[in-house]
Amino acid sequence: MAVRWQIAKKFAIGVIPFLRSSGVSGESAFFNAPKLPTNTSTKGISMVFRRPHSQRPTRISGRASSTVVRDAAAPTFKVKVLNLAIGCALAGLVSVAVLAPSPALAAEPASSTASQEYAIPAGRLSDVLAQFAATSGVALSFDPQMLAGLRSNGLQGRYSVREGFDHLLASSGYQLVSAGSGGYSLHQVMTESGAMTLAPVTVTGSAISSSREELPPAYAGGQVARGGRLGILGNRDMMDTPFSQTSYTSKLIKDQQVNNIVDALGNDPSVQSLPASAGHTQFAIRGFGVGADTFLFDGLPGLSQVSNLGVYSSAAVERVEILRGPSALLNGAAAATGTVGGSVNLVPKRADDIPLTQLTTNYVSNSQVGGHADIGRRFGEDNKFGLRLNGLAESGDTPIDNHSREVKFLSLAGDYRSERFRSSIDLGYQDLDLQAGRRQMSVGSSVTALPSAPDNATNPNAPYEFSNSEFYFGTLQGELDISDDLTAFAKVGTGEAERKSFFVNRIFADNQGTLTVNGTPGVWGHKYSTYTLQSGLRGNFETGPVSHQATIGYSWQQTKDRRAFGDTSSTQPTQNLYNPVYSSPPNSDSLGSYVLSDDTQLYGIVLADTLSILEERIQLTLGVRRQQIDTTSYDRRTGIQTSAYKEYAYTPLVGVVVKPRQNVSLYGNYIEA
Repeated sequence: MAVRWQIAKKFAIGVIPFLRSSGVSGESAFFNAPKLPTNTSTKGISMVFRRPHSQRPTRISGRASSTVVRDAAAPTFKVKVLNLAIGCALAGLVSVAVLAPSPALAAEPASSTASQEYAIPAGRLSDVLAQFAATSGVALSFDPQMLAGLRSNGLQGRYSVREGFDHLLASSGYQLVSAGSGGYSLHQVMTESGAMTLAPVTVTGSAISSSREELPPAYAGGQVARGGRLGILGNRDMMDTPFSQTSYTSKLIKDQQVNNIVDALGNDPSVQSLPASAGHTQFAIRGFGVGADTFLFDGLPGLSQVSNLGVYSSAAVERVEILRGPSALLNGAAAATGTVGGSVNLVPKRADDIPLTQLTTNYVSNSQVGGHADIGRRFGEDNKFGLRLNGLAESGDTPIDNHSREVKFLSLAGDYRSERFRSSIDLGYQDLDLQAGRRQMSVGSSVTALPSAPDNATNPNAPYEFSNSEFYFGTLQGELDISDDLTAFAKVGTGEAERKSFFVNRIFADNQGTLTVNGTPGVWGHKYSTYTLQSGLRGNFETGPVSHQATIGYSWQQTKDRRAFGDTSSTQPTQNLYNPVYSSPPNSDSLGSYVLSDDTQLYGIVLADTLSILEERIQLTLGVRRQQIDTTSYDRRTGIQTSAYKEYAYTPLVGVVVKPRQNVSLYGNYIEA
């Protein structure tokens, strides 16, 4: 739970307790703050005392990411911190406290013969072992340095405690040894001659922790991650992040049966959003409007402009990352509404080392049925090549009166990984047809009290109102380790989209629920095309006792917006919220030709460096971006140029992280929008 208050230019202090009651949200509450002026330049300063979330931690010496929320049936332990091991955060070794069980419960260890179902994903052996121990309710103590470089394919299926450990430790060179009182430890396997059998060490991926291809591991419970992408700075662990961020995982998406990104964002207390039943949506983060066109796809801006990622299917999304507060230096300028309150990044699914074939069917009343196929495979020597295919189809009426929904979705994600080079490609397509989508309603000046809510199925929108959208996009990215300490990266993307619709905006005219038409409804069309590029160098070096993680990058984005208009003759009668009435439908085939309305190009050059000392216990991040905006607007009906704008600005970043203990992080930042 975070406690924050704000004054002036968003100065904030917050506290996140060590013991959490929920593992779903990184920050779950905010005190009300005075509203800030909604100008085009917002500056923020935040200072936070943060400790990692925890709930009934188990007795494990390993990564903090391995501390998992206990099942309700597991015995309760008296928490007593005995030892705190200090590890190197850059290598991903964040230790947890060793906890001693209460003497009253020590005589009741978890059964080693009872079996249960496990679904632990592949990863570092130390992480997998720690997660298995915590999930099964046993105490396991080991030095994670022993298992450095060892990986595991995870654990899928039903196992007893002993069977699970035997499966995970097979061919590792280690065996499970009882430590008494129901606890266990790891010892290396000894041969008959007394020699130790060492397991083969396989090292994969980049040695640079901020690699865009290596996601931070999941946190306790699996529904949130230990960190996320900080734009140009790459992936960072939450204890090394001088910002407020939460990353929701595919497990949460699956557990909650999330259909689109709007549903996933509903978990975050800082986000308010309108429903996606009308084919588009709007967001606010910390009370500031954030358009769906400002979403990032795998860190790449602009693609949401064509795909309206707010209603993008969650079928191919691995994580939804929410970064709160301004982020101009990290992500660059937004094409339209800006990112004063925060930003959202969608991480696509990738093929795992374990083959996956998953078929899911669904039914929603009244007659909405569908199916989803998720298939993942890796190929070649050391599983260097990977493919992940997701296909989804849904169609039928929904519980809302007159409302139907039909969606067809297909995505293909490919990737290649070797010791020095990593690359990936993403292709996506979605066709979404909505009939009688229920829209938000405005409130007239004469209304003094809102009318009571009608039945939830009531729909004031007419059966002939529609929103049909079709889009496709593709991205290609690569990382090359020029040396052990220098990496070059590049990413390009493009997309096209078309949306045709007819809808009516309605407004409350009185306290009794009378609805009148707001504006002139008509058939209209919208076409987008976008091209985007990011490239740069990321390197590690040292100057005396100071370690550096430096990045220099360049970004470019172009978006073209075209409009078309059709029939506006359909008259809409005054109606009542509780008794909707409709008139004749418009001519939906009356759409005229498309005319260019906006042409926007964004250019950015950024330089950032994270300086750290004392084994990264003190970190200082400095950076500056030169951002240029070049946009030309045209009359939407005639195509005649009406205005032009071309300006640039420098925006800074200062971030500080201080870790007095390995599991305590204090941070502050200054960043602009």
